[in-house]
Amino acid sequence: MEAHSVEDLKQQKGFVREQRRQYKELKELVRRHHRRTAELIKEQAGRVAELQAQHQRRRAALVKGRKRDGKKREEKDLKKKMDKKRQEKINDAKSKDRNATEEYGKDINPIYSRRLCS
Repeated sequence: MEAHSVEDLKQQKGFVREQRRQYKELKELVRRHHRRTAELIKEQAGRVAELQAQHQRRRAALVKGRKRDGKKREEKDLKKKMDKKRQEKINDAKSKDRNATEEYGKDINPIYSRRLCS
């Protein structure tokens, strides 16, 4: 075994201390880094969740609006159809009434004309 001088031992001891100090510092930096990245991940996850919720609310509102517009359109179309049918029935009734009046008038006219002529 070689005998080391006191200076070599002191220098080696200093290197070992410096190495330990740097190792501890590195561990602390890694710990801080992990903590900070975990915080950032949590923060970003919260933002993503909020954006998704906001998107879902907007989408639901749009879908609801479309359904409402669709119902209004259907109601409007149905009302038009019903009005058209009602008008057709009124027109049919009027034409039947006219025809009946004309037929009645034709029947009455010959009777009156016979009475008037006799």
